[in-house]
Amino acid sequence: MFLALAAGFTMTACESDDEFQAGVEDSASKAGAYFTKLSSNIELEPSEATEATFTVSRLNTQGALSFPIQVVKNQDDVFTVPATVDFADGEAETTVSVSFDKAEIGNPYTLTVQVPEEYMSLYKEFEGYASYSLTVSRV
Repeated sequence: MFLALAAGFTMTACESDDEFQAGVEDSASKAGAYFTKLSSNIELEPSEATEATFTVSRLNTQGALSFPIQVVKNQDDVFTVPATVDFADGEAETTVSVSFDKAEIGNPYTLTVQVPEEYMSLYKEFEGYASYSLTVSRV
């Protein structure tokens, strides 16, 4: 019995020829952009302005930065979204304003945006999200 167990351990203790290779670290110039919230749900009176803002942050604050914002979902094409997110030199966060003038009263509308992968940090730890969803309702 002991020989059978010893043979079993020998078979499972074999080393794999696959070697561990760590991922490539972010370059020092990578922005590390992210959204501070995952989602928001806003209800507005019909007389209120049809505009909302959300925050985008970055880990690397050196230099001015402008990058395209990717629209994943723009329900019924209601939202007007700026083409870029813009940071001034040294600025860690900025706000993005979107409007939804075409939103009808009583209907919820959703916008989902994301940071392009080349502007995200894939290896640094931070409190944030790669995408953001905004749901608005005029009630």
